[in-house]
Amino acid sequence: MKKLLLTASAAALMTTPAFAGALIFEPEPEPVVEVAPAPAPLPVVDWSGPYVGLQGGWAMADANDDDDDWFVGAHAGYDHDFGGFILGGELAYDWLDMNAGDTELDHLVRATLKGGYAFTDQTMGYVKAGAAWLDGENAAGSSTDEFGWVAGAGVEHRFTDSMSAGLEYLWHDVDDFDNAEIQTVGARLSFRF
Repeated sequence: MKKLLLTASAAALMTTPAFAGALIFEPEPEPVVEVAPAPAPLPVVDWSGPYVGLQGGWAMADANDDDDDWFVGAHAGYDHDFGGFILGGELAYDWLDMNAGDTELDHLVRATLKGGYAFTDQTMGYVKAGAAWLDGENAAGSSTDEFGWVAGAGVEHRFTDSMSAGLEYLWHDVDDFDNAEIQTVGARLSFRF
């Protein structure tokens, strides 16, 4: 009988559900780690294409009895972006109202080649050089004009796909024009297509 009782007790324990209040250990859930999405990359600016714009600033003439004054003008050009290296060409016209020696300077025209590098996604530094043409009126009242050369450097920043602004320094040397050496420091605004 003892044997029967032990067998019945063992069978009952195996088929009986767990008692209320019994400890059941469950593994703790793995902590959820949220990974912030990577920031969106800045748009890469392609400097390729034509542009037109306006410029203005201060012109200084290095000649006897020189006169410094403001200038205003317009420019048009084309740039090609070779993956951060930019090559281009530009025509520019400036209206002057200044004296160099005994000559009143009226017009300054430039044809330049430009080489630049985009050192951020939206900012380019560049150098340029080319030909300059200077027109004016001498003390006798006759019109005169001469060719020379121009060289300089600048920086330009793209604010939108179609608009950029910058600063530029240029040195113009027209030896036959009363030894006129004209420096310009100007701000530029360009509209790009």
